[in-house]
Amino acid sequence: MEPYTRGPGGTDNGESEVQPEQQPFIPNSSKPIRNDRDNPLRPVHSHDAQPKSSTLSESQAQRLIDTSVASSSPKRPLQATQLRYNKWQLIFDLLSAISALPFVALALVAMIFNGRSVDGHDWDDLQIAMKTSVTIFPLIYSAVIGRAIRQITKQNLERGSTLGRLEQLNKSTTVFGAISTPLMLKSWNILGLVLVLIWLVSPLGGQASLYLISPRTLEHVERQEVQYLDINGLSKAPNLSSFPRLTDPLEAMFLACLIAPVSVKEADSDAWGNVKIPLLRSLVRNNTAQSAGWYEPAGNNITYSSLVGVPMFGISSRGNSTFQLQTSYIDTDCFELGEPPDELVYEYKGQSGQFRIVPAAPWNATRSVNASVAPDIHVLSGYGREATNGAMITCHLTNVYVELKVLCSGSNTTAQSQRSCRVTAIRESVEPHQSSSLPPLMYPDFSVWDTFAQGLVNASLSVNRKVSTYTEAYLQDIDVAETIPLPKYLLKTPLHDISDRLTQIMNTFYLGSIALPFVTLGPNLPSQGNYTKYSEAYEAFDRSSLASLVAERAYRDTTATYVVNWGWAVVLLLASLVPIGASVVSFLVARQSINPDIIGYASTLTREAPYLPLPSAASTLSGYERARWLKDVRIRFGDVQPESTVGRLAISTPDLSDRSRKGRLYF
Repeated sequence: MEPYTRGPGGTDNGESEVQPEQQPFIPNSSKPIRNDRDNPLRPVHSHDAQPKSSTLSESQAQRLIDTSVASSSPKRPLQATQLRYNKWQLIFDLLSAISALPFVALALVAMIFNGRSVDGHDWDDLQIAMKTSVTIFPLIYSAVIGRAIRQITKQNLERGSTLGRLEQLNKSTTVFGAISTPLMLKSWNILGLVLVLIWLVSPLGGQASLYLISPRTLEHVERQEVQYLDINGLSKAPNLSSFPRLTDPLEAMFLACLIAPVSVKEADSDAWGNVKIPLLRSLVRNNTAQSAGWYEPAGNNITYSSLVGVPMFGISSRGNSTFQLQTSYIDTDCFELGEPPDELVYEYKGQSGQFRIVPAAPWNATRSVNASVAPDIHVLSGYGREATNGAMITCHLTNVYVELKVLCSGSNTTAQSQRSCRVTAIRESVEPHQSSSLPPLMYPDFSVWDTFAQGLVNASLSVNRKVSTYTEAYLQDIDVAETIPLPKYLLKTPLHDISDRLTQIMNTFYLGSIALPFVTLGPNLPSQGNYTKYSEAYEAFDRSSLASLVAERAYRDTTATYVVNWGWAVVLLLASLVPIGASVVSFLVARQSINPDIIGYASTLTREAPYLPLPSAASTLSGYERARWLKDVRIRFGDVQPESTVGRLAISTPDLSDRSRKGRLYF
């Protein structure tokens, strides 16, 4: 069947040469069609069943005639009109741009609220706005972007473009279409990539509004000055000239440390809040070093170098403070344990008793210290005429220089003033120091040692005749709090346990003897000159022995604060600008295009269809206008040459075409 021609005077393509008005083909109303065979446009060899109506019903045909001849109305499709802009489309573009402004406003409001204290009512309103935006943003975005792409497609069609480009644009009005169209067309180009990226902004914009702002308790980090007892900074042996005046309080402090509960002895800090230094030798024995030689004390069974810690002042009780410092402690590494020789049993330099600490040197010889060899000491326990558990311990006496990482944990509120400090890591100091074989008690001479050793012996008060002194009881790990403490055989005590406990005894008494007021002050240092405790000791060992360092303090606010996620804020702003920009582009493109919009409409299938008996003069109708005009007309995409050996598929009416069939050949 040849394409339908509209009149005898028409050209080969079915258009009349000069006709101001064309009439659609309708059956002759004077000869009603009784059946489908009477239809002159019906194919002769049709395989369809008998149709229920003709190509166009008489009412439809009459409607087309009335429409084509009624020239008084400007909306009639067959009236010649000029092409002009569609003002309603321009208004829609303006509304599209306005619809994206609330998302920009939401981002700006969040930025304004950033840093403010959280208000319950405002936060509820913000949550409603953010949750609503998550749903609304993709809908508005898809509507605006889809329209902009349609306008660009329309402009390309008007100016002339490849069919592939038009198809790619027309099918990319959804995110799935933007992804699938290049696959179907097998066309990979920059346009497809740009379209996919534009559509990927939609979910990002929706999620950005959800994570735009949140209430948080902010953490602040600031620097603060911390003072601590600088034992390494002593250029000479400590001056113990005021030692006799400190005898009673020092003995009280020393005895309190020896008989304190196990929980206090094993705590990270002493009873006054001073930070205890872990015994590095014990950590090396039981742990593996971390990077750069650091050892991290962990657990509850940590052996410390002293029962009192290093005094530290100026640490805020609010938040967590971290810092590093250099310090040192005396270490007694005992290597020999046995019964004392006869010459030491009864007397040492005219003195008798049960407990002594003496240098390992001939008694009448000149005592000196070699910087390359650690001096040795003897610890005599239970000697004297009535001693039944005598022993002599020989130990190396050294000075261990260490570097500490300290963490002081406090409260996040200013109302609470409690803080606790502990050493989180320790290693042997890598800075230059004097020889570790020159302990401060024996260098440059032994005068300090004699005063110190005698004070330690005097502070070792007797428990009873069986247990001897509190110091010896601590060496033997005897609980003197028992009603009748029983002695232990010191000669059977492991040497490393004796070394650890003797180190603690030496450092506890040493720190108390050189800085007792600082040890017992606690975390608060009185202002200069305001001596409220042990004023004589302050004069003997003043603040010049304190060193300063800078600590980092981190603390959180007590009230929640609005915090903007600036990354998501930027994403929301940029995502909101995309539909605004698309609306502007759509507006400008629409201003440059005057053709009717026919892209993507089903009614466009009826335009200039050669097998569809419709007037061709309605070319100025847009897709929607043409759909309203022909909304009651039935069409089919089927075989318009069913009588031929090879069929042809085209748009026609159900009465002028057959349905396509399997097994049949088609052009």
